[in-house]
Amino acid sequence: REPRRPPRSGMEQEPYLLCAVLAGHEQDVRTVGSRDDGQVLTGSRDASVRVWKIDCEAGGGPAAVCTSILLGHTHYVGAVGVAADGSVVSGSNDKHIIVWNEEAATPAHVLQGHTDVISCVRACPVSGRLFSASWDKTARAWDLSSASCVATLKGHEAALWSVLPVCDADARVLTASADRSIKLWAGDKCERSYAGHTDVVRDLALLGEAGCFLSCSNDATVRLWQLGGECLRVLRASEAYVYAVAVLPTGEWLTCSEDRTVRVWLGTSDECVQSIAHPATVWACAPLPNGDVVAGCADGKAYVWTRVPSRCAALEVQTGFREEVAAVEMPAQQVEGMVGELEIAKLASEDALAQPGAREGQHKIVKDSKGKPVLYQWSVSAGAWQKIGEVTGSAGGSTLGKRSYAGAEYDYLFDIDINGGMLKLPFNRGDDPWMAAQQWLWANDLDQSFLDQVADFLIKNTPGNTPSAAGGNVDPFTSAGAYRPAAPAATGASAAGNADPFTSGGAYKPGAAPAGVPTCGGGSAPVDPWMQGAYTTAQGAAARAAASAPATAYASFTTAKHDAVLAKLLEFSAQLREGGEPEIALSAAEATAVTDLVGELRAGRLSPGVVRAGLAALVGADGRPGALGWPAAQLFPVLDVLRLALLHAPSEAVATAQPALVPRLAALLAPGSAVTADKAAPLMLLRGLANVLANPQTRELAAPHACVMLDAASQYLGGSGSAQLRLAACTVLLNASSLLKEPRPPADPQPLALQVVTLAALALSSAPALATKPEEEALYRLLCALTPVLEAGGGAAEAAHDLGVPSALTSLPLAADAAAKVRHKVADAQAALAKRSKQ
Repeated sequence: REPRRPPRSGMEQEPYLLCAVLAGHEQDVRTVGSRDDGQVLTGSRDASVRVWKIDCEAGGGPAAVCTSILLGHTHYVGAVGVAADGSVVSGSNDKHIIVWNEEAATPAHVLQGHTDVISCVRACPVSGRLFSASWDKTARAWDLSSASCVATLKGHEAALWSVLPVCDADARVLTASADRSIKLWAGDKCERSYAGHTDVVRDLALLGEAGCFLSCSNDATVRLWQLGGECLRVLRASEAYVYAVAVLPTGEWLTCSEDRTVRVWLGTSDECVQSIAHPATVWACAPLPNGDVVAGCADGKAYVWTRVPSRCAALEVQTGFREEVAAVEMPAQQVEGMVGELEIAKLASEDALAQPGAREGQHKIVKDSKGKPVLYQWSVSAGAWQKIGEVTGSAGGSTLGKRSYAGAEYDYLFDIDINGGMLKLPFNRGDDPWMAAQQWLWANDLDQSFLDQVADFLIKNTPGNTPSAAGGNVDPFTSAGAYRPAAPAATGASAAGNADPFTSGGAYKPGAAPAGVPTCGGGSAPVDPWMQGAYTTAQGAAARAAASAPATAYASFTTAKHDAVLAKLLEFSAQLREGGEPEIALSAAEATAVTDLVGELRAGRLSPGVVRAGLAALVGADGRPGALGWPAAQLFPVLDVLRLALLHAPSEAVATAQPALVPRLAALLAPGSAVTADKAAPLMLLRGLANVLANPQTRELAAPHACVMLDAASQYLGGSGSAQLRLAACTVLLNASSLLKEPRPPADPQPLALQVVTLAALALSSAPALATKPEEEALYRLLCALTPVLEAGGGAAEAAHDLGVPSALTSLPLAADAAAKVRHKVADAQAALAKRSKQ
């Protein structure tokens, strides 16, 4: 049934209705844009850029068709734009700007120079130059014909959020900053500053009339300025942060906000023409050339809105969208920011909805039939109150609706009482609570014993939070987080050396504190998030991450940043081709095969043909050397993809590799080789060896090489290795030991059993770090490998006695709060030794 439409005010425009839903991104859509032909651009926290075409001829209403997926960034994409020649341009938290060759879905140019997050990219159609804004406090102008920076605009005192070429005769440029100011630049000289906003200035837009522009801010306002410096109007556009502002072809203004709305404003007055509620925070909005509007949302989707009835989505799609909006649970803190203090006892019943609202977007909270508070918004076009969410939780304990803290923004900002002192604990939706807790302890130089308490607090007070799968290596202190395979740091190494070797930025890596952040609790190393995603002081604590390895099971390494590792691999291939080694670079067919393989690994579905083709590209076939023959410094992404593929590969795909793949991988770890000198490659190799044993399809093929694999892993079991390398080596040891318990064990099991005992003795006697909390999981896997071998007999227990295993177990300095599973496994090993000694 069509809603009642009362007479319209203002410019007598039709209301916007849903046109299409752009679904495909895996995380928040942080930025949107459009081309002159109406194609829509979206950039996401999933590190991808997508190009969409809205097909209005599709049966059942308009349909959004994704025509391109552009992968190459190694961190969130927060800015998209269109160059003067029509090329897609994107900027990312990886500090890079990419100009895309859309047909090949590869970067045409990578613009480097900024030293922090890229927040905005915009082109000037007059000069053809591209402009970028960054959190490094600068804006840059780029000549795309030479892919070079031609000007750097310095003068702001805090991060830049927006840059806007005025495209006038003087080629002037506007910039907006977190220092609350806007600046006008002529060349690289600041011509004028505009002051008035009381918080971060987020976005800028030019008005049709000469010499005027708009700005929006975290102070919830939009301001109309003359280029000459005068502020003509201040519009209160929300009760929360206003993230973007734009101008429609009609002259109306467009804004989006933390309060989940896109709002259309008359422009000539402060009248809100329409307020469109969404299922989640609206990060970005933009007008399309045909007058439609696109909005990027925190639910991973973008939504296109239209005023043209023929372009409206089918009725069932619109109904489903309204129901999704109505079902949103809104924390009481956020609602209080929108409507003021919330006193549930004084709320009116649903009968109050019979009274019409006074203006578009007006909010009202009533109690439903069950006494639960529900938030409604008045729609002038519908002539009715529309439900936009259910209010949940109490109003105490945290502030909600993006809050600035220590120069960054957070969804939650908790007050935490530690020993009588009140500290601020910031947290974002999608963050891992264990990682956030650990980083917070580091930042405040607090004792490690608080970790469980703080993490549990975050889990309980952020209901519905799901840690982001792609956010494993995000550094909340530096905003860095480029792909890297958790390269190990030497035990006891200084945090000052924790630079990301692939982006030259300080970034979080498991095993060391972030640069400049004090360590505490004896330098405890955090867990490797590549393995199971948990973040605790106990290396991969099984209770939280299901990372434990029962004595009868194989352990594997499964987690990865699929898109990021693929981008790095393809980048290295391009470097080899351009650097004079095209014979070992991937061919176009091989690059496609690897891309298809990574795509199936990401999706969790593998077809034998794709695996065979992908493995052939990686390890070589038909006279081609394969990526496994690359120089050691460029080998780690190859090994990263390979270790994932080996966990699922059919046996024939591995058996046909020449030379034989498993011995070839083990040989790469020969002491003194170029690969062992690399920081990351050995870790990937050890994980690959563990995975080929964990895969039931390749286990029998790998079993004859188990002793060779253990020889390769042995150098990483001693005291000089890092925690992550030792965990991977212990996992190889566990999986090799598990071969002895197979229904069809090795024909001569004794050499393997004795080698397991020998290496376990080596680790127990020379790696005291195994007894510490950070390496509990490695110790547990080692004990799971050792105990059944001792119980089986065959001289293993006698060898263990000769190697001093009993005394090593007795003197093992376990922490007072060591996990019960570790204590039990130590007792099991001691019991097995005692039993064999009596026989």
